[in-house]
Amino acid sequence: MNIKEFKLLLDNSSELYGFEKYFGGWIKASTECIAVLELQKSKFGNFYYLNIKIYIKGLFKRNYMPSKELIKNPMGDLTSRETQLRNSTFNLDDPITDEQRKDDLEKILDTIIMPFVNQTSTRSGILELASQNKIFLLPAVKEELGVE
Repeated sequence: MNIKEFKLLLDNSSELYGFEKYFGGWIKASTECIAVLELQKSKFGNFYYLNIKIYIKGLFKRNYMPSKELIKNPMGDLTSRETQLRNSTFNLDDPITDEQRKDDLEKILDTIIMPFVNQTSTRSGILELASQNKIFLLPAVKEELGVE
């Protein structure tokens, strides 16, 4: 599978979970936050990372809207790269079938990405994850959210 085919697969799979394609990435908005998925190529091979960026509406007095800027910014208010994604699904040199790659991608979206995106779709969910040390919040974000 080449990268063009893989991006099309990601387009179709992420759409099933409510994401819309924007400027080479995928966005899902809630009333409080915007989740962005961005595919990043590794420097060390035909391997890709799926970055997850969360933008909290109203944070830093910004009313985020889906845009090219959200995709292209290297970081959101909260940024994650799930380490569980280091498998053959994102390594296009691994000889797995297209059907297996599709099935694996949908499983990753269902069991890893969507639970994270759903939990971080609200400020309260983000604060809960931070209190459990499941995510790291930058000091400026903590201050804006009133976390001590």
